[in-house]
Amino acid sequence: MLSSTCKALPRNRSTAFTSKISNSRRVAAMSTKLDRATPNEEWKRVLTPEEFRILRGKGTDPAGSGKYNKFYNEGTYKCAGCGTPLYKSDTKFDSGCGWPAFYDGIPGSVSRHEDVSYGMRRVEIT
Repeated sequence: MLSSTCKALPRNRSTAFTSKISNSRRVAAMSTKLDRATPNEEWKRVLTPEEFRILRGKGTDPAGSGKYNKFYNEGTYKCAGCGTPLYKSDTKFDSGCGWPAFYDGIPGSVSRHEDVSYGMRRVEIT
């Protein structure tokens, strides 16, 4: 599994685009400038338990479950928690893995790290 996070909020790649955060909670998160240093207690007030598990706890959602896996409209993909722009739609491709895949992030928005957990060699996007 590849996971994706913005500088402000760790989270899974597909969840970054399929979050069900209500508009009022999303506005609250963005207006209060929540970021990586924000205590988890504050994030728990903004995110649902499932969003918190994925976005803050490096969890994942099931492959193929996200509505943006096969979504190819033009635009910018943003962090579901803080709104940071992460990817442009013209860098999206179908990797066949069940999660949205991008060959490049918006400069400065994502970093790549080797992840060898669970007996696999992967690239985690943070």
